[in-house]
Amino acid sequence: MRILAYSLLLAMLNLMACAGIEHRSDKPLKTQMPEPVQAFSLQPLWKNTALKRLQNNSRLMPCVDNHHVYLADSQGGVLALQAKTGLPIWQQSLSQNLNAGPSKSQHQLYLATSQGTVVALDAAKGTRLWQASLSNEVLSAPVADPERLYVLSFDGSLTALSQKDGTQLWRYSISQPSLLLRRSAQPVIYEGTVISGFSNGKLVALARADGSLVWEQELASPKGHSDLQRMVDISADPVIFGDHVYAVSYQGRLASLDAKSGQLNWERDLSSFSGLTVDKQTVMISDTEGVIWALSRSTGDVVWKNVALKGRRLTKPTIFAGQLYVADETGYLFELSLADGRVLSHFKVDSQGIEAAPVAKENHLYVLGQGGVLMVLQKIS
Repeated sequence: MRILAYSLLLAMLNLMACAGIEHRSDKPLKTQMPEPVQAFSLQPLWKNTALKRLQNNSRLMPCVDNHHVYLADSQGGVLALQAKTGLPIWQQSLSQNLNAGPSKSQHQLYLATSQGTVVALDAAKGTRLWQASLSNEVLSAPVADPERLYVLSFDGSLTALSQKDGTQLWRYSISQPSLLLRRSAQPVIYEGTVISGFSNGKLVALARADGSLVWEQELASPKGHSDLQRMVDISADPVIFGDHVYAVSYQGRLASLDAKSGQLNWERDLSSFSGLTVDKQTVMISDTEGVIWALSRSTGDVVWKNVALKGRRLTKPTIFAGQLYVADETGYLFELSLADGRVLSHFKVDSQGIEAAPVAKENHLYVLGQGGVLMVLQKIS
């Protein structure tokens, strides 16, 4: 009976052209909560609960500059707060469901909607400046250079828009697989190129001026007989460090590439949809099973590996105040040793869970929960 049900499920999925799924069902069972070995080294500075639920969305994240914090929820609420105190500056209610953002460039905020539009707001007042319609739903926050805005759509299109009025400047498209994760990687800027991962397992660098192809590198090739087995999405954001780009695919590999040429430096079989962070020596990543890896940035060799949080659907790791922080779907923020990966302590943020990676900005760590709770933490002095 179970085999028949599974076969029927696969048949239904194969009929769904360009369908999207969340990676939730095949993860291992959660490990028991690790016992803390020391007190949590951070303390709450302030908390805001004005947002509504985020609907299991990892792409609605705090956007923080030197003086402000900008937030959005799935139902169209957008909020600007003072970074030091959490006091509200303005609040906007859009008539669209939001998928990703906000991101900021100069004096504008950008948000992506489930209706396939990008909305630009005045960052100081929250008023709408312009709206641009794209080819399909947008699942990652727009990324800006001084003139353009780059937006990755669910149909495999990367579009460049004018920051001034949202006019389309160019568009690059790929042929989509029949089944893909409901996640998209946020593009990154490197010199004269924009680098983006796609659902076909390829990392691509395009000229920012006209969208022409500069290089491409395959991080994963489809394998297996079913659409589920052949999923190779690059849904984790690539990371630029110096002249190198680090990227990982789902059911594929983690790789270090030369950002100018796309030439491969090293690679390692590893699957992730949540993402990675990089410092001078190390690449740290949460894989699809909830295992946290620290790898040598220069060689890809394993520095340490932590399986204590396996099965907890982890966010991308974040480095803050000399330690590593990662959150899980039950709403806990975990503090790990950067030196050896040991879980040192944990702290409950939101009982509805956490999907978005913690955001570190100067002396504060911003953690946004799925229930709409934003908690801002600082090092205990």
